[in-house]
Amino acid sequence: MSNCQIVKLMTNRYSARVFDETFQVPKSVLESLLESVRLSPSAYGALNYRVLVFPRSKTRSELNPIFGNQNNFVTASEIILFVADRWSKVESQTVDKTIDLMFPDSQDSFKKQIYANNFHQRYDGLYKNNPQLGDEWSAKQVYIALGVGLVAAESLGLDSCPLGGFDEKACTKWLQTKGLIAQDEMAVIALAIGKASPHPKKAKIRQPMAEFAKIIN
Repeated sequence: MSNCQIVKLMTNRYSARVFDETFQVPKSVLESLLESVRLSPSAYGALNYRVLVFPRSKTRSELNPIFGNQNNFVTASEIILFVADRWSKVESQTVDKTIDLMFPDSQDSFKKQIYANNFHQRYDGLYKNNPQLGDEWSAKQVYIALGVGLVAAESLGLDSCPLGGFDEKACTKWLQTKGLIAQDEMAVIALAIGKASPHPKKAKIRQPMAEFAKIIN
């Protein structure tokens, strides 16, 4: 993709407020989007988040009140809900899982130890006694993946809208009650995808480039 194509892609992208309820995201397109999100970067390559996909269904309708019955949540073809590990899980499980997948060879024990030492030296002092800050670190990795998902959706011809205005604690509790996530996981943000209902588009408002970016030599 050329530079001008990327700029055009983001110039044309708008957050959908209402989706066409007759449109269903094709399975192959959804799989491509999810694969793009799966390949997103994260700090230290940590595998500390996953997604739950909710098509239009009775199950998703139970979440409507938690999301304030927003039109884009109700009408989207799919809702991709990002779930992150709490810091307690990152320390007890996620680091080891990441290391095992990153260094699958039994000969890599030295590399595994280096990774573990670097990770814990970097973060234990910051979050060991303040796990809430560790939870926030984990959630930040999700936002990287969300950004990738937004660009990927546009490149696949889908409209989208990030949904952060919901009761995260209530959503987390609902997911745990349904057995969809563990006690040491949390709902972070959602991405609604589909085809937007036709509506007039306003001019995109952003900071002038001269104010937005400064190159420091």
